[in-house]
Amino acid sequence: MLIPFPRRPESIFEGVEMPVAIILSFTSSEHGFITSRVSRFYTEERAAALATLHLIAHTIRRNGHRVAKIGVSLEKNLTKNI
Repeated sequence: MLIPFPRRPESIFEGVEMPVAIILSFTSSEHGFITSRVSRFYTEERAAALATLHLIAHTIRRNGHRVAKIGVSLEKNLTKNI
């Protein structure tokens, strides 16, 4: 599972001055990846940031190695046509 959080406008962790990606690993080849879209929020929204994530299972990679950061079925369907 991969959940990306950019540095701007605010970091997911207080005092962290760089982009963060939370990666949870487990053994399962059934789905490939479980990801969310990039989550951007302000300090006052931090408490609800994880509760509002949308996760989706997929096997989409960009350029053969980059994991696509998608979080809804529409994004998954659109990337099939690229």
